[in-house]
Amino acid sequence: MRNIFRSYFLYSILPFLFLFTNSCTESAKHSLAKISWPNGAKGVLCLTYDDALESHLNNAIPQLNAAKLTGTFFVDGRIRINQFDVWRAATKNGHEIANHTVYHPCSQSFDWISPQTATENYTVDRMLKEIGTLNQMLYAIDSNQIHSFAFPCSAHEVGGKNYVEDLRKSNLVSFARTGSKEGDIAEDQIVNDFSNIDFFQVPSWGIPQDTPAEKLIQFAEEIKNKEGLGVMLFHGIGGDYTSVSNEEHQKLLEYLNTQQSEIWVTTFTEALDYIKTQTEQ
Repeated sequence: MRNIFRSYFLYSILPFLFLFTNSCTESAKHSLAKISWPNGAKGVLCLTYDDALESHLNNAIPQLNAAKLTGTFFVDGRIRINQFDVWRAATKNGHEIANHTVYHPCSQSFDWISPQTATENYTVDRMLKEIGTLNQMLYAIDSNQIHSFAFPCSAHEVGGKNYVEDLRKSNLVSFARTGSKEGDIAEDQIVNDFSNIDFFQVPSWGIPQDTPAEKLIQFAEEIKNKEGLGVMLFHGIGGDYTSVSNEEHQKLLEYLNTQQSEIWVTTFTEALDYIKTQTEQ
């Protein structure tokens, strides 16, 4: 009789134990969904600039310095030795230089890609070696052995194989930024649920040619309203290609200076380091 009672008791209580455990798990997930940003900010914005362009040195960095804001510059093999001192000075002002591969390989569907740098003709091993080589170049500038990374053309495949997991296991980079095709702001470009963030596929907004400041500011406002992380992906600033004018870029920075209590503007690595620390607690 005692065994029958014990069995009955266990079977009776098991559903409640399951519900309690599931509730705790969901509560833990929910606790990670939102993050408290430093100094009471409502959201975090990363200003990122791709391809080591002349307009970054001539326009973007001077404007950021004047506004006392920092950016992340994903550089590739176009960076030249005679520019190292300038980039080194930028890092001392708080800017981040990060890895964008040596040869910036992209799909041969782009008419400016040669067969030698087409991702269709790459292997995963070749891509990882190229990322490692650029890390060594960047070490000569900032003395950091590991850097964050941005997928060239926001593409994750080489030779028909997705290399995200290989990159994650390689320990070559700390975090990785992906993106979207240049165009309108999309719902999935702002992260506001941090319960399952993938630190190697962090989304960004690819900013189109001649985007006005009103649109840039709209993206920043959405970050604040959603209390999340947003990453802007610029190319040229007042020159080069896929360019945003100096005037419109300057208007964005002026707006951000009025929002310092609500929008935390920081580098890609600092933002992701903070998020990782918070979600691992």
